[in-house]
Amino acid sequence: MALAVFAVIAAASAPAAAVVLNRGSDAPIYVTPQAMIDSARQTAEAVSDAVNSRLAPAPSAPNPVVLQYAAEGIADPAADAFGALDGEFAATGDFASTNQAVLLWNLWSDATVAFADRNIPIAGYDGALVTVSLGLDRKVGDRSVLGVLLNFESSDFDTAGPGTYDNTGYGIGVYGGTALSDHWVADAMVVWKRFDNELTQPFAAASFDSDRWQAAANLTGYWYRDAWRTSPAVGIAWSHEDQDASILSPAQTITTALASAGLEIGYTTVLDDMRSLEPWASLTAEWTFHDSGATVFGPDPDLNELDLRLAGGLNAMLAENFSLSLHADIAGLVRSNFLITTIGIQAALQF
Repeated sequence: MALAVFAVIAAASAPAAAVVLNRGSDAPIYVTPQAMIDSARQTAEAVSDAVNSRLAPAPSAPNPVVLQYAAEGIADPAADAFGALDGEFAATGDFASTNQAVLLWNLWSDATVAFADRNIPIAGYDGALVTVSLGLDRKVGDRSVLGVLLNFESSDFDTAGPGTYDNTGYGIGVYGGTALSDHWVADAMVVWKRFDNELTQPFAAASFDSDRWQAAANLTGYWYRDAWRTSPAVGIAWSHEDQDASILSPAQTITTALASAGLEIGYTTVLDDMRSLEPWASLTAEWTFHDSGATVFGPDPDLNELDLRLAGGLNAMLAENFSLSLHADIAGLVRSNFLITTIGIQAALQF
């Protein structure tokens, strides 16, 4: 229904390696944790949007026929429009649209770019994180879906060292979701990724590999009043990465988490029997957490704290079995010297 970059690592004791790990080589320390947080958030939001578009008249797929019949005062629009169907397909839009119930398979793709800027000495950076996901899921019964996910991720950052920190990774995972009631949809995912990391400084360059596990779960609600939708949501996204050693950085382990709670409001305009547009806006409170030991400069002061994210977008049902959604958001509203802006697009085809 809804996938940035930084903080602290180190080996609590890193003998000779700690001497090499000077100011210029702290990119993995400050860039990686927030990148893990944003990567997990972007992937989790992509999965949640795909799942919710299947199991509820969510942002990307309200049923225009149901809404139109509801506006005309028909008590059971689903039965009237499509025959003797489950009465849960009510005028309030509390459950999935009928075309989604018939079409078992869903193929979707999501691309998101996050631009991050952290303006502080030594631990600062700026750059971009790109996350692309491709998913395929199938309905299991009337209220659940199961799917597989392929993921690509790439980042490119300039650090205050000075230096650069880039990585490219590929992943595979599984996800699923279920409608707990006529108002609540739950989804979850687990993804494994493998990264090739490049670290440069004025005096040297190095590369190292890393493995990352990500898991996330979300709970999204749906309440309708006429064409208005109100969707409260809570979620948790977790990441764990093991990095190999290089000549510029020691082997290290990083764990991050992002807990969120927010509210989204949308308004649907019906264009015809199978096409609709829904602009929406949301405000989300986020608590970031990370654990990676101590660095030569001590723990990063900016990660374990509260932030606010303001988002908006447009969800379009363009055909009976095709939807498209656009979104943008900005975070760092209550964190000093920190700003992340994100833009993304998701397309889904049911068959």
